[in-house]
Amino acid sequence: MIFLGIDLQSNCFTCCFICQDGTKKSLSFNFSEESLKQFYSLLTLETYVIVESSTNTFKFVEKLFLKYFKC
Repeated sequence: MIFLGIDLQSNCFTCCFICQDGTKKSLSFNFSEESLKQFYSLLTLETYVIVESSTNTFKFVEKLFLKYFKC
């Protein structure tokens, strides 16, 4: 199980991963196709994603998640 917190910026987003064993990792991604592929490769069915609440949150979720995953 992995918990993933996402902090949104205008041209990129930062992800803070916390794994079940307690290890932590922080990575940043921009919105290029290659960077998004790298981000998606880190997600599993056991990844719980938390996105900061802001005016950009709904657009981010719609653009990046609903396009690629069925909810």
